[in-house]
Amino acid sequence: MSTGVAGLDTVVLGGLFQGHIYLVMGRPGAGKTILGNQICFHHASKGGRTLYVTLLSEAHEALLAQMHGMQFFDPTLIGTGIVYLNGYAALRDGGLDALLKMLRDAIRSQGASLLVIDGMVMAELAALPNVTAYKRFIQDLQAWIGLMGVTVVLLTSSDPDNGVRAEHTMVDGIVELRSRTAGARSLRELHVTKLRGSSFLEGCHTYLISSEGLVVYPRFEALFGSRRTGAQSEQRITIGIEALDELLGGGVFEGSTTLLLGPTGSGKTVLGMHFLNAGVRAGEPALCFGFFENPAAIRSKMARFGMTTAGTRGPGLLVEWQPSAELVLDALGHRLLELVRTHGIRRLFIDGLAGLRRATLNPDRVPSFFSVLVEELAALGVTTLLTDETQDIFSGDIAIPTQAASAFCHNILTLRQVQVEAQILRLLALTKTRDSAHARGLYEFEVSATGIEIGPSFELTQGAAKGVPARGTKLPEVPRSRKETKRK
Repeated sequence: MSTGVAGLDTVVLGGLFQGHIYLVMGRPGAGKTILGNQICFHHASKGGRTLYVTLLSEAHEALLAQMHGMQFFDPTLIGTGIVYLNGYAALRDGGLDALLKMLRDAIRSQGASLLVIDGMVMAELAALPNVTAYKRFIQDLQAWIGLMGVTVVLLTSSDPDNGVRAEHTMVDGIVELRSRTAGARSLRELHVTKLRGSSFLEGCHTYLISSEGLVVYPRFEALFGSRRTGAQSEQRITIGIEALDELLGGGVFEGSTTLLLGPTGSGKTVLGMHFLNAGVRAGEPALCFGFFENPAAIRSKMARFGMTTAGTRGPGLLVEWQPSAELVLDALGHRLLELVRTHGIRRLFIDGLAGLRRATLNPDRVPSFFSVLVEELAALGVTTLLTDETQDIFSGDIAIPTQAASAFCHNILTLRQVQVEAQILRLLALTKTRDSAHARGLYEFEVSATGIEIGPSFELTQGAAKGVPARGTKLPEVPRSRKETKRK
């Protein structure tokens, strides 16, 4: 049975089993009531009959008022596809036995195929101090709904960190809703700890609460980690600058990933625009997925360089901007792949990786996430250009900010700014090309009215490692005695 919750069916590999009992746990405010109602409205919209039973004293009018702004809320289904009942009085007056009888009668009279009980912590408290009574209530409910083929979702405010409880061993599935904080930020996570009769995606999966209700973003590594791209294409495509293609040995391989490293102002974004422009002119759908400049700014800059964003032989350029806010790593990854699949993207420019790094509270995830993302893009036939920003503008020591970047990038291009006497020059070097020969020199380039123009090899003879090189200066002779000592 589909839950209708975006991403949740993916986590549980298809949905919930008919006639099974599922326990949803989480502290107050975790979104349990929204999740329960979301499942109910989806089930009713597909022709199913649903009972939503509350064990709390609050009126249903207040509950429905809170759901009114949600996109899944459909008032025409209330009273027909969804019936709301309050079991608080039955529990208070007759205990668990009276509650069980009320549930049975209601399911029979309504012909319900889905039952959601909100506030199970009240039933647990009603059984105290006899814990066995609560366990027997779950067992009796499970036996009866199994015969009737009714799916049951129990919502409880019990803290998942309080250890294993009796009902945990009896229900068919357990879903935990958690929230953790790091500094001023908080992150909501969904964790399936048990799913009888089926495998599921392990680990914690991010979820958000919005006007859509709960939206779950399955963890990238769990969803795509087992996929393989196979052999790399031998077809080369232009990076958008003829001189750079020659240095690369004829362009970049189709489906490859190229990392552009350099400090701010070194020309990374302009190079990415050349890459996008070449795709648009070739009729290849292109996507700019950025974090720093909005779509109007990107298109305006490309126009100033004489580049086009409108396709003449096919789709043009799609620009997706992610404003610098509290981003969620898995949400960004799923959004990116959605755009790629929907628009048939063949060229992708991600500007830059720092935005993705800021979107996680767990920096240790970053290398594996990027690796899986690159593999998935390659499997979709996407040629990708990434930018990553180094910190020191004039430093001769280039450190890759993203760990293990060399493992998931086929090519690495380094863009630097160096001081030569009283001038600031831009230099480009090909640090790595996988399975391909490339030029080994340093090449001076300019950003002109038409974009990047690459000049001849830059002759450095002194200070190359310090970021303050001298051009055309002969190195002093090494004394013979020092040579001999070094040789020894």
